[in-house]
Amino acid sequence: MSYKKVPGTFAWWFQRISGSFLIILIFIHFIDVHFILGVENLDFDSVAEKWNKPIWRIMDALMLILGMIHGTNGIESILYDFKKIRKYEKYWIFSIRSIALVTIVLGSWVILTFSPSASQTNESLTPVVEVENE
Repeated sequence: MSYKKVPGTFAWWFQRISGSFLIILIFIHFIDVHFILGVENLDFDSVAEKWNKPIWRIMDALMLILGMIHGTNGIESILYDFKKIRKYEKYWIFSIRSIALVTIVLGSWVILTFSPSASQTNESLTPVVEVENE
């Protein structure tokens, strides 16, 4: 039995593998946010406390990176099947990959550089409205 390298094989396998990991990561995220923490308790302090543990940052970064690449790969496969855009295919693919790359870079930057102590020093910059009861 010989194996021929077929274009798109890596993308096909990546979709299956990344999809499986995303199901696990999203399930953990769902259980944590909706049942353990509780949506009503979700605020800046709870996220800051959660992100103090490296495992949660790694999990959120993996969810971001895998989700964006998985989605980009899926959109690309749809565009490859859509024959009317063959003329502009390279531009579409470049645009989609650029948007995904910018999103991954900015999202990863936020996840990796997040510091709750630095955010709390800027609390004086947020306006506070005081209402007098008459």
